Order: sequence, then structure tokens, then C-alpha cells
Amino acid sequence: MSIINEIKESWGWVGVKPLQIVGENDFGNLIIEDIEGKYWRLCPEDVYCEVVASTREELDRLSSDQ
Repeated sequence: MSIINEIKESWGWVGVKPLQIVGENDFGNLIIEDIEGKYWRLCPEDVYCEVVASTREELDRLSSDQ
């Protein structure tokens, strides 16, 4: 099973409809682009998946603000 299908099955209840994974870190956190062009952060250790940016430009600004 693909990671996208795993996210759909395991996290779909929060509203995420994943299209692709656009980022990840060593802790297993994922940045997911959904079918509507929004970006979600999936944080399994803290058990949440939420929208962090509504556009790619917002995500780029967020990513550059360390």
C-alpha cells in the first residue's frame, strides 16, 4: 500500500485528501499537498494533521521563516 493510501485511511477523518508528499523530516513529520492545493503537516508523535498553508507561496514563506 502506498503512503498516500495510508494517509487517506489513517488520517482522512481530519479532512485531508492527500495528493502528494512534498516534505518530510527525520522525525516522520510530513508536509502533504492535498487535492485542493492546501498544505498539511502530519505530526504522528503529537497525533495531529492540520493545514499549515493555503498556497505554495504561503508554504514557501513558512519554510523560509526558521
